Amino acid sequence: MQTSTNSNEAPSASAAGVSGESQSAIVQSAKQAIMAALKTGAVTVVRVRYEGSGDSGQVEEIDARDEHGEVAIPEITVSCVQWHTVWSRERGEHAEEGVVDSPLSEFIEYFVNMLVRQLHPGWEINEGSFGAVTFDVVDNKVTVEHTTISSNDETTHC
Repeated sequence: MQTSTNSNEAPSASAAGVSGESQSAIVQSAKQAIMAALKTGAVTVVRVRYEGSGDSGQVEEIDARDEHGEVAIPEITVSCVQWHTVWSRERGEHAEEGVVDSPLSEFIEYFVNMLVRQLHPGWEINEGSFGAVTFDVVDNKVTVEHTTISSNDETTHC
């Protein structure tokens, strides 16, 4: 088994049917909505762990902290543009945008899944991947640490 790890700041990547410019706006809007909501609860950093393999992946843990230690995610609703993939006979598979109201903890999970899917398409397939997304509220920065797991099969004839 091999692993490869990389770290990225939040990008503006592509999804089927959503232009890069539109995605960039959605990612930035979502990031700002999350950061503003976290500030209302005096949260300074949130670390979200995720992992997946065998065609399924999920958020495993959301850890929020303030200057004194672990805290709860503020129980507030966030309104932000989100997109989801849909299929229609006329257009095939495509993405649609819409404004959605979500509890902050659910919106953070949505954002992490969207971001990891954009940066590392298929991250949950086969041996899978794992990583963490960190929201640094003080510096207004989102960082993704991602490790992809792979195996190589070799046959040697002597």
